[in-house]
Parts: sequence; C-alpha cells; structure tokens
Amino acid sequence: MVCGPLSGKLTVRYGAREISILGSLIIMISTVCSSYAPNLGTLFFTHGFLTGVGSSFAFTPGMIMVSQYFTTKRSLATGIVMSGGAAGALVQTRLHLFLIDVLGWRQSLRVFSGLMIICVITGFTYLPLNPKGYTRSVVDNLKNSPLKKFVVDLGLWKDKVFLIWVAANGLCKFGFFIPYVHLVKHAIQLGIPVHSATNIMLFLGLTSMISRIIFGRICDSERINRLYINQASVFGVGLLYILIPLLHSYGSLVAFGLFLGIADAGNYILLPVLTFDLMGAEKMPVAWGFMLTVNAVSCLGPPFADVQRLHHSLCMKEHHTSSMMISHSRHTFVV
Repeated sequence: MVCGPLSGKLTVRYGAREISILGSLIIMISTVCSSYAPNLGTLFFTHGFLTGVGSSFAFTPGMIMVSQYFTTKRSLATGIVMSGGAAGALVQTRLHLFLIDVLGWRQSLRVFSGLMIICVITGFTYLPLNPKGYTRSVVDNLKNSPLKKFVVDLGLWKDKVFLIWVAANGLCKFGFFIPYVHLVKHAIQLGIPVHSATNIMLFLGLTSMISRIIFGRICDSERINRLYINQASVFGVGLLYILIPLLHSYGSLVAFGLFLGIADAGNYILLPVLTFDLMGAEKMPVAWGFMLTVNAVSCLGPPFADVQRLHHSLCMKEHHTSSMMISHSRHTFVV
C-alpha cells in the first residue's frame, strides 16, 4: 500500500494496462523466489517487499479504471470487483492448505505463481478511455514538467476535504485490520479446534463477498447518500469490535464473522467510490495512491495489538507469580 502514490502516478503516465501487467509479473517472480527462500529474512524481502510492490501495481490501476469506466453504476461495479477479491481469498485459503498438505509450501507457492498468468491476461482488458477524442487534463498537460507535477500532487494535502477523508479512514483502519489478522489465533486460544477456527474467516469472507455486491447496488440509487452508508458501516464495525471480549464460543465467533462481513462491505466498496466523488477524475489516481499509503500506516494496528496482548500476558504472569510467592510466604509464616 505504501507504493500506492507511485502506482497511481505510473498509471497516469504509462497506462493501467502496462502497470497492472508489470505488477502481476513482479508477483510471479517474487513468489517463485519466495519458494526458494532459505530463511525468514529472505522471505521478508521476496514476499513481504517485492510481492507487496507487485500487488500495489496490480491492484491500484484496477480501482482507478473501474471508477473511470463506470458513471451511473460505479458503486455496483466496484462492489462486483471487490467481491471477486473476497471470493478469491475464500478459494485460495482452502486451495493453499490443500496444496501444502499434498506438495509442501514451497511447491504450493510455485503453483500460485503460475496462476498469476490469469492476472497478466486480464490486464490486457484495461483499454484507455476515448483514445481519439481524449481531452487532456491538468496532469496530462504538466507531464513534461516533473517539478510542477510534483507540486500539483502535494497540493492535495492542502485540500481540507481530502485531509478529513484520509485522516478519518486512516484512524478507522488502524483497528479495522486487527481481527482479520488475530481472530483465528484468538479462537484457538479459546480452545476451538484449528479447522473450526479457520471456518470463522470462511463465513466472514462469504458474507463479505455477497454484501459487497448488494451494497454496490444500493449505493447506486439516487435516493441513497453514500457518505451516510459509509458512516453506518464504520459504526457497525466498531460496535462489533467492542463485543469481541464477550465472545467465547464457536457459535458466537461465527456470528461475529457473519455480521462483520456485512458491516465492513459498505465501507470497503465505498472507499474508491467516495474518493472519486470527493476528488474528481483528474485527482483520483494520486488521491487513491495517498489513501493507500495512509492505510499502509494503519496496518501497524495488528502488530500493535499483538504487542499489547503480550504485555498483558506478561503482566498476568507476573501477577500470578507474585500471588504464589505471597501465598507461599504466608504458608511458611504459619508453619
């Protein structure tokens, strides 16, 4: 996500087709390299960095082009595209576990690298809009002046609407990613079997996939205020997260996953749509890139939560040890 602004700028300069195909090729190469990694440090570079860069190049043009291709049904189109991502996650999780059991994790990564050829092929569908009668935008006119173009990009941070929009979503996403990373581990710690714990994310992904299409259809209505839908979605997610400490059974966590998949859909599909609505077509590539960068910083939420959990566990152990020592001292004194 940190590479969002770079991906957006390259998309404007060279085209969505070229950048998305380049990103897919980078993912293919980095995934194969990851399959030969001798240690975790190498994986941090090949899978953590290179695959991340490739994903940014492959993902960003798609969101930009969908917003530009569709006008009257932009929300529905975005919902369908993003539901495809949720469906892919559902299939890949199960397929990856199966391949690891059968072939091992290294060979499994090579298989997934081969599957990325699908993304290379679909990248050719990103055709430029109105190639003949295209009206040059402000960004296009300043292509030959890198300094001026850089100033135009940074000017977004002087826009109060953009600042509020980015800051609000950045704060929201700081907590948003935590259950997606830690929920399965949390369920296992509660005594739920591993296979059942992974089913929680399966139900979450299923309802999220369906809800993204439904919300996309709803948000295209002229009677609906998209911003209100986004606010309601964020509020629903926050309310669900507050309830997590009260959920201890498998059934309650499955219900949490089902409702989370519904609640997060409104915010998820409306991020690119509202960014386009608020900033306009010309500023969309750069604005969306900056949005992804802020979301990248928000990805520190899960590690932060993990540190807090470890700190809490250590405090509990120290408290337990102190209690045992006090109990032992009292027993010795009585004797």
